[in-house]
Amino acid sequence: MINVTVFNRSSALCGFSCKGHSGYAESGSDIVCAGVTSAVGLCVCMLTDVLGLSPDITVNEKTAEVRCILNERDAVRGEEMLKAFKLHISSLAEDYSEYISLREEKLNSYERKGNFNA
Repeated sequence: MINVTVFNRSSALCGFSCKGHSGYAESGSDIVCAGVTSAVGLCVCMLTDVLGLSPDITVNEKTAEVRCILNERDAVRGEEMLKAFKLHISSLAEDYSEYISLREEKLNSYERKGNFNA
């Protein structure tokens, strides 16, 4: 199961976490994993290379997790892309509900979620 969490702060989207493997098919043939991976890559590329923002991006290959969180200033400029990301993941989760879960979590202030050194 791929677990996607979209983070918001003061009702504005500010980042996401994507963790796990879908298990839809074998590696190299998994269209669910490919769709989510593509959405994550496009979102990060848009935020960093196109909009010039500096999100806190962490990757843990051991747990197959990618986390991207914008600071409060950058979240204003990046929110539209995060809305599009959430909409796309929501559509994938509807079509592949056995393989993708989507939830939203509130952040109280700028904070990194979790510890990737574990």
